[in-house]
Amino acid sequence: MLWCLERRPESFEGEIQKQMSCKVLIPINDQEAALYSLESAMARKWPDGAQFMLMTVVEDLAATVPASRAVHKEVLAAEQAEYMEYMKGWIERLRESLSIVFPDTSTEVNSGEICEKILETAAHWGADYIILGSHEFALTSRLALGSIASRILTHAPCTVEAVRFRQLPTLLSEGMPITPEKIRELACEPPRRVLVATDLSAHSAAAVDWVSGGSWRKGTEIRLVTISLSNRRESAVVELHSENKSFLAEEKYHRLIEDDVRVLGKRIRDAQSHCKVDAYVLQAQVVSDAIAEFSQEWQADLVVVGAQGAGRTVSSRIGSNAISIMDKLQCSVIAVKKTENEPVYFSWY
Repeated sequence: MLWCLERRPESFEGEIQKQMSCKVLIPINDQEAALYSLESAMARKWPDGAQFMLMTVVEDLAATVPASRAVHKEVLAAEQAEYMEYMKGWIERLRESLSIVFPDTSTEVNSGEICEKILETAAHWGADYIILGSHEFALTSRLALGSIASRILTHAPCTVEAVRFRQLPTLLSEGMPITPEKIRELACEPPRRVLVATDLSAHSAAAVDWVSGGSWRKGTEIRLVTISLSNRRESAVVELHSENKSFLAEEKYHRLIEDDVRVLGKRIRDAQSHCKVDAYVLQAQVVSDAIAEFSQEWQADLVVVGAQGAGRTVSSRIGSNAISIMDKLQCSVIAVKKTENEPVYFSWY
């Protein structure tokens, strides 16, 4: 399946940071969910000099056949070789189309275990950002590239984004046709509600820094959330505009957590004065469940987490729960990993 890719307009809101170059890896296959990442990437203004790589991995099916069934192994190997050639032509046509928008685009076709090959390419090429399509509504989608986004996150050398459109489940349940034009429309809509999940660790602070340094449109709502483990599920709004604290159950919250959340919330608010910024402390027993539920109730368009974490207790780490969070959400997730390179920033056309 090859979608018709269109040139995006040159005008965009927001300024890109001073970073002059970055490498964006887009693992892709010919299933719809994987192609969502392309439309989403094209809807953004990336730093000047950005390089893109489209890669696809053909699973080595012959390797899974027992030695006692060697004849089937040979047949599978022949079919796989034929499919490899087909995919080489497919991804090259896709590159030619994408190059209209992103001139510096290369391709790679590999054979083997999908996650392993993606991670190898990311490491050898020096990827700064990995963006994957990820929707899991049916068995065929779960077998597609999108179903392994969380596995990539486990060992990725850089920030990983799983592209999901929050509106898509509703559209599917209503029986509306999901056309390339509809996907393009959803991809071009910038996030209006951004949820930042932090465990107050140095690693998760990378997510706060990334959101603080981003180019968000005027009026974007940003909510900073951390979890206080509790048998009860209550929440508190942390006042960012003064030293006063407004709580539903103030005595239940540790002063250290309150102060840390306030400091981080003010950091975002000061950097994004044109956005509406709030900070929350949630009480819950399971971190990932609380984040997923809060995101769903608020109808977040994007959730940003730290890719690694070292919270006060193992069970309270947002970073260690990033994979579970990514699996449970219906909106896009960006797991920010702090590296020696400058973070990758972009804005929406």
